[in-house]
Amino acid sequence: MSKINLPSTRRFEARRCIKVHHASLVLLNVFLLLQVEEKMRVMHERKSQKLKHLDEKGAEAHKIDATRTLVRSLSTKIRIAIQVVDKISVKINKLRDEELWPQLNDFIRGYVIL
Repeated sequence: MSKINLPSTRRFEARRCIKVHHASLVLLNVFLLLQVEEKMRVMHERKSQKLKHLDEKGAEAHKIDATRTLVRSLSTKIRIAIQVVDKISVKINKLRDEELWPQLNDFIRGYVIL
């Protein structure tokens, strides 16, 4: 029987735990970003309705301008949030395809051999 080198096994396990922890944090951040983006969408919708109402009733120009500026700002923030989530999604898919699937296949082959 061959001896298992425990220190290197422990290092491997520690690295694997760090990678899993990092992946979990990334997913948590994506989830939180999506929640914030949804709140911005709701606020955008409300402010858009307010802007429409202010325009219809002929409100003061500075109120209309302030609301219009806020709506534009929210639109920009929503677009940026969507782009960030898209980029993270591409990275997650790449990680899955290049690292997780090969590890899973090796793990399954190990069980088949047993």
